Amino acid sequence: MQFRIQGQRIQCIRSTYDSEIKRSRQKVVASFDKWTDKMPSAGLDDFTDEEREEFAHWLSQRAEEQAANSMVTALLIADSNIARISEAVGSEHAAEVLDEARAAKIWTELVGLQKALRGAGYPRPKASKAKPVTAAAGQGDLLD
Repeated sequence: MQFRIQGQRIQCIRSTYDSEIKRSRQKVVASFDKWTDKMPSAGLDDFTDEEREEFAHWLSQRAEEQAANSMVTALLIADSNIARISEAVGSEHAAEVLDEARAAKIWTELVGLQKALRGAGYPRPKASKAKPVTAAAGQGDLLD
């Protein structure tokens, strides 16, 4: 059985060999919503037991791929999200949304993030020391 995402639907296609024409014939056996993530209870009447198992395996494999893609996306945008959160906490609207319980939860998650980064082998970078500002060659100090 083949599974094809066509528009907003998942098509389940059965191929059967036709000896008269010496080719396979394909027939859409069932069609489900594209966002289906579990085995549907209805619409599996024409499926064999083997095809049900194959469809369940395909759905679980697709869910694993989507979860992995979601994790990658979360990591790729983590720094910009943290920067936006920092900006939002300092804004005038923060008091309307942020209460002590939510702030405590954010602190807890930040500690968890630090532990996860350390556990994965990413040490905290050393803070760079700011170099003292000196006048460029040929320029005098304004206060002199």
